[in-house]
Amino acid sequence: MLISALLSRVFQALLPAVRFSVLRGLGFGSAGPVKGSIAAWAQNFFFGAAVPEGSWFSLLQRAGMSLLRRDMEDYGDVENKILSELFSI
Repeated sequence: MLISALLSRVFQALLPAVRFSVLRGLGFGSAGPVKGSIAAWAQNFFFGAAVPEGSWFSLLQRAGMSLLRRDMEDYGDVENKILSELFSI
């Protein structure tokens, strides 16, 4: 729990542009997960083809598919949910 809270605070402290770059680097592209990327592996490992609406993966996928960096500000409120779901697995 402490690690999750710490990582959440670190992630929130990063600039939106950095978070955008991290998502792209993980393979969350503008057309969905990039073949052969960490994002593609995570989707296959955790969910397969059916990603549940509102899951941590769908939130990251939506953020990665966003074309405008200003849209990343909308995801500041859900970062705690994403990280808590990641560490509760």
